[in-house]
Amino acid sequence: KERNLTYFVEHDGRTSEFPDDSLLIFVDETGHENFADPGAPFFGLGGCLCSAGSYQNLIELPWKSVEANFVTYQLPLHAADLDPKNLSCSQLTALGNFFVGNDFGRFATVIKASFENEVGVDTFQLATVSTFDLILQIIRKLGGTFSHIVLISEHSQRLDSQYADYFHRQRFAFQDGSLVPFFHATQSKASGEDYPAGLAVADFVAHTAGSMSRSSKGGKRPVVRQDFNTIFQHNLSAHLFIDAARKPANNS
Repeated sequence: KERNLTYFVEHDGRTSEFPDDSLLIFVDETGHENFADPGAPFFGLGGCLCSAGSYQNLIELPWKSVEANFVTYQLPLHAADLDPKNLSCSQLTALGNFFVGNDFGRFATVIKASFENEVGVDTFQLATVSTFDLILQIIRKLGGTFSHIVLISEHSQRLDSQYADYFHRQRFAFQDGSLVPFFHATQSKASGEDYPAGLAVADFVAHTAGSMSRSSKGGKRPVVRQDFNTIFQHNLSAHLFIDAARKPANNS
């Protein structure tokens, strides 16, 4: 296969190659899993997905067009570093057009700091399980089958072990019941030009969902944020704001 139609991941001193019909999932977190940041009273996971064969055309190349509207020192772009009030019309338009005009999946799960945890469930585990449910919803919309699942998350000394633990507990199966091969890698924000566009996009999705949780009180008020609408008013989107984890009702 031609190199630009196959996805490569460099890790542990070697390179892994994945075919075009692999599913690429990029995930980033927002907030703190223990709600330790008073400025971000939530924790969430968000990201994007598409097939390896469509990644260049749906995410990589269009995102480079977005980056062309920013100066070099701002790259790679991180949503938390950008104040919408200071963005130019061309920058805002480029970001909006990227999310509206490209048919890749986007998802986010956000748990509020005030959520009622009646069952004592681990916050990261709850976010992981809920996020995979959203991913499954999008996969059903995409249709077809994928030969591999390739998940790439933002490197975090605090969270890498939890990513490795909880994400590897989630599995997709073929119709015959056999498991879809699963591969997980992390990438640091400090990797510069090697930083995947998919993770930059995941950062924007997660950040926007977290901000929406704060401004909309977990989705209880009508959606008013334009950036949230731009990202999530798309057929291949799924999002969830979690207010409580409750015990099953006693029907006896």
